[in-house]
Amino acid sequence: MPLFGKKFCHKKTAARKKLDFHPECPQPNFKEIPVVLNLGENEFVFESGEWKTALEDGLNYKEEYKHLQRVTQELREENNLLKIKLEILLDMLTLETTKSLERSNEMIKHQENDNRAL
Repeated sequence: MPLFGKKFCHKKTAARKKLDFHPECPQPNFKEIPVVLNLGENEFVFESGEWKTALEDGLNYKEEYKHLQRVTQELREENNLLKIKLEILLDMLTLETTKSLERSNEMIKHQENDNRAL
């Protein structure tokens, strides 16, 4: 004798029929239709595994991107060179400042010695 009985067993539902609501409309072939992406004023199409510009008006974004990367790299190198030059100039300034202070201290000592001698 089952403890709970059959009141907790749910009934099986009947299999549903597959309905075709629009048999006269042809189904689109998504493999032939390209994916189009609009970003502001730019339109891109995904073809053969990569994004390309939809309008070929002379704008080649890959070349522009590569050019901007080169310019960025050149600017970074120039910035690093200028930082090194600045460090060298600051070291030179520090060295000259210490020399100047030493000279002024020596002059003060000589003046004191001359004043004592008189």
